[in-house]
Amino acid sequence: MSLPDLLLAAILLLPALVLVLGMVGYPLAYEAALSLTDRRVDDPGRVVWLANYWDLLVDGRFWEAVGTTALYGVVATVLKLLLGLAMALALAKPFPGRPVVFVLLLLPWLYPAVLSATALHWMLNPLMYSSVILQLDRVSHAASVAVETWWPIARVILIDVWRGTSFFGVFLLVGRNAIPAELFEVAALEGGGPVAIFRRVTLPLLRLAALLAVVLSVGATFGDFTNLYLLTGGREVSHVVGTLAYDAALTRGELGYGAAISLSLVPLIAILMLGLIRFLEREGA
Repeated sequence: MSLPDLLLAAILLLPALVLVLGMVGYPLAYEAALSLTDRRVDDPGRVVWLANYWDLLVDGRFWEAVGTTALYGVVATVLKLLLGLAMALALAKPFPGRPVVFVLLLLPWLYPAVLSATALHWMLNPLMYSSVILQLDRVSHAASVAVETWWPIARVILIDVWRGTSFFGVFLLVGRNAIPAELFEVAALEGGGPVAIFRRVTLPLLRLAALLAVVLSVGATFGDFTNLYLLTGGREVSHVVGTLAYDAALTRGELGYGAAISLSLVPLIAILMLGLIRFLEREGA
């Protein structure tokens, strides 16, 4: 590439570079610097280097939030992948009313998250299901305890799956439609049934679309704050990492410690991104 072409490429990329550095790079760098201090809302604090991260290693609340976050991310992603795959396969072939069905399935993803979570919060308000728990307690105390224990995170998974399934469905539908029709015709001529065609043709060629959707979903789910905060009306009864960071920084005023909690997910997200890049490079080779 000639020097004028390199200069033109640099000029064209400059606005995007400035935007990325301003919107992502600067906040991330500031948060990293903040995490190395014991700064509070009412105290500028001092540099404590890695003391906040050491405290995380022995903080039981943090590891409980990590476990809840992992449960939330894994269960929600698996459910969205399975339901999104079913949606993509159902919409892959034309049928009467297909555009209407597609729009209806896409609507939860397009609907504002704040409105969805707030509506579901009122629908699943503890005051509404407390009587159910009381009835369960009369039949089985163990069942009552199980509902009280798992319901807070279960309803967060529920709304994430409700909103995110169409996201997976669109990704997988695009991947399914990109598969040449000739491959399905050849597989059918060789005597393959629907199950065999799905297992030998559809699934292998949907790997890239599924991987992209999974990586994006896991990154968003692990860093989620909105769903759980809104679904509990701001009263977090089962912390994920995002709400624990909010609680430390903005409720208790421990800005440095809250920054360290929020940055604890960066290595995981970086590993996911690097793994995705390596996979794309291997597929393109």
